[in-house]
Amino acid sequence: MTLPWKCPPLRPYQQLGSIIISYHHPPLYPPRNLLILQSSLQLLIMSINHAHIVITLVALSATTKIRGGKQESS
Repeated sequence: MTLPWKCPPLRPYQQLGSIIISYHHPPLYPPRNLLILQSSLQLLIMSINHAHIVITLVALSATTKIRGGKQESS
């Protein structure tokens, strides 16, 4: 899936979490992308099983922090 904005490279398990974080923190991305982002997020969730989402978010919460609008791995 091609995302409608430029974002830093992510390890595969961080990609879904990154989209969810950007959805809940709109200032990180231009507001005009929010509608596209919402649709992309819904499609992505439908295409990935629930267990994978849970594992992804657990991995994300353990490794990624948001500081000053940038992602940093701890």
